[in-house]
Amino acid sequence: MHPGFAIGGVLLLCLVSGFALHLNGYEHFDPDDFEQVELRARTTIAALDPGAPLASVTGPLGAPDFTDMFSVDNETWRVLRYRTQRVRADGKTTRDETTALVFRSGRLVGVGDEAIARLPPATQQMLTQSLN
Repeated sequence: MHPGFAIGGVLLLCLVSGFALHLNGYEHFDPDDFEQVELRARTTIAALDPGAPLASVTGPLGAPDFTDMFSVDNETWRVLRYRTQRVRADGKTTRDETTALVFRSGRLVGVGDEAIARLPPATQQMLTQSLN
């Protein structure tokens, strides 16, 4: 075989592979790009179903930016917070830049500040204490 054909074949293979990846919707995700991280979190959170188990949420979202966990009346509550919007361009994630995911006994029961506001009073008190 002529050496020029081998190089051309490799180039053609690279071109076809790249085109196939593009058609499959492949996009490069940069975990250091805050806009990509926030968009991915918002999109994933918007698709969550009530009652989703903790593992099915943390799998696609990864480690939360903040975690609070406490027990009230023999129920374990977790509030995971994921960065979804930038408030200050200071390189630090603060709670006001996150969306809360509320879990009771390992199941998703609410999302966002409204979910926090609807927690039973004793649970809200424990959450407030865990933040101090």
